[in-house]
Amino acid sequence: MFLLGLAVMTGLGWGGYALFLRRPPAPPPPPAAAPTHVMEGLSLNEIQDGVTRWNLEAKSARYLQDRREIELADLRLEFFGEGGRVIRVSSREGRVEMQTRALTLSGEVTVSDGEVTVTTDLVRYLPLERQLVAPQEVTVTTPRLTVQGRDLSIFVANRRLVLKEHRLTEIRGLEGWRL
Repeated sequence: MFLLGLAVMTGLGWGGYALFLRRPPAPPPPPAAAPTHVMEGLSLNEIQDGVTRWNLEAKSARYLQDRREIELADLRLEFFGEGGRVIRVSSREGRVEMQTRALTLSGEVTVSDGEVTVTTDLVRYLPLERQLVAPQEVTVTTPRLTVQGRDLSIFVANRRLVLKEHRLTEIRGLEGWRL
């Protein structure tokens, strides 16, 4: 009988502990920012001093008014540089910060200008510098050359590439070469 009473008291003690001293469950995470406008298809242009700097087209977009951003899906961009040169960019996702006009592109980003193609996972466009920055791993490909590295800057206005961390260069089609 004594053991039965001890077991009941232990059970009540454990139940009281679980009931009164247990931490409350964590609050649910805050909801994601709700879009104020959802669009199927979007076209944006940046024009400065009467000169078109870029054109953007996306299959869908969500405007987040509280963050003053537009989230984009499946987008295509054209940046216009010196001499009528066009740099074309595509990515799965993107974001436009309305106040600064900065762009962030992610998900299989491809940048191309003629025979030069750059592939990476993240690109930011800095409008004041007119610069595309790819801080992660990049691959630059031409018909005869492949260069891999990290932290690439593309200066849109004058078509200049700067690769800060070089990893590998592969040259194709060298006939009769010697080391």
